[in-house]
Amino acid sequence: MKSNGFPRFSRLLDAGDFRYVFDNNCIKSSNRYFLLLATVSRNNTPRIGFVFSKKNIKRAVDRNRIKRISREFFRVHKKNLPKLDIVVLARSGIANQNNQFVVKQLDYLFGKLQSNYDKRAQP
Repeated sequence: MKSNGFPRFSRLLDAGDFRYVFDNNCIKSSNRYFLLLATVSRNNTPRIGFVFSKKNIKRAVDRNRIKRISREFFRVHKKNLPKLDIVVLARSGIANQNNQFVVKQLDYLFGKLQSNYDKRAQP
């Protein structure tokens, strides 16, 4: 299997996984376009799930584009991420932005998430 793949064990798959992150999130990172919630993973790998609602991103083509960009960003950068379960929530306005802007926002937020995790891990 490719090390840069996006296998099932790298995804939050069912409602229980999402509920666990929503109920136990201890690390947050946000800006105008995204909110990232994370908790220490019960598995030994970083995992990710997406919540892109029709209320915030009206057109399906835009939801799918943002989802595709977000998945690809996670797939490429997961080896540098701590062992966290992460939920990415999109906010309104992101659909109007181009792909490079979306990647830039994700890079910033995942960097913030990493630094928040590092601060939390220090005694």
